[in-house]
Amino acid sequence: MTKTKLHVPSSVDQFFNSMGRYKVLEPALVIELARKVQAWRQHPDGPDDCPLVVKRLGLAARNKLVAHNLRLVVRIWRDCYAMRVTAKDPGLADMFQLSAQQLVRAAELFDPLKGRTFSTYASTWIHKGMKEFIGGQRRTVRIPLSHYFIIKAALLIQSNRSAAGLPKLSMTELVDEMSQTRQVMPTPEQLGDWIRCHDLTDLRSFSERIGDEKTELGDLIASRQTEGDDANDAVQRARDAMADLTTIERRVVEKMHLRGRGSIGYRSCAKVLKISELQVRAAEARAFDQIKLSISVD
Repeated sequence: MTKTKLHVPSSVDQFFNSMGRYKVLEPALVIELARKVQAWRQHPDGPDDCPLVVKRLGLAARNKLVAHNLRLVVRIWRDCYAMRVTAKDPGLADMFQLSAQQLVRAAELFDPLKGRTFSTYASTWIHKGMKEFIGGQRRTVRIPLSHYFIIKAALLIQSNRSAAGLPKLSMTELVDEMSQTRQVMPTPEQLGDWIRCHDLTDLRSFSERIGDEKTELGDLIASRQTEGDDANDAVQRARDAMADLTTIERRVVEKMHLRGRGSIGYRSCAKVLKISELQVRAAEARAFDQIKLSISVD
């Protein structure tokens, strides 16, 4: 007698099932729900000390807005991030969870009086969640999100000072300045270690825009497939840079970035090329640096 193997739904399956149970809300109902949420969040006594009935109505309205817009999370992932985090990627459930948390935040902050639809406003927050996942979690060495937010804030301060022509702060000065707005901060030594780890494991993006025309790096690479002598200088440099890559670097770029919707992720690329996922990431990083350097040279 053969045993029947039971299918245990994964977190992603459960997310899709939850999404499918809720229909798209009518615009008038969205506005009504948003007003209830704002009545709770903007109450003069605060969201925690407001009358219980106001809090209950606000929470119920927020949860309904979120539940009926979970399909927006999937749509944005499918249209913008599915090539980086595939449907079989074990991190997809975490990505959805983080994006859903940002959707909750969007539901709490959405103001219907500003003339934007909720889906437009929420899309910005969902993109933020997915980019944070890719930036903070999808690394050779994973950085906890709590560390990642502090690192990004520190790098932004240093970047703003450089743009203003000011010298960068030391780690001690940086921690002192950030402590004015944050209750919990690492020591200067820890922050320095975190930033070094971030720089060493930072993901290179072929969606980065470069040059005066702000063309995506991936588009320049793809242009090597075109014919004719009218290619601009950046395209020619991209062609030359691709030709100078090692065989494994070139195959990684071709598999992951030059196949349109047929592009694959790190794990699938490693399987196809019969190398480790770490080797795929390293080859992609080397290729990115080589191509970008070639295009950026004056």
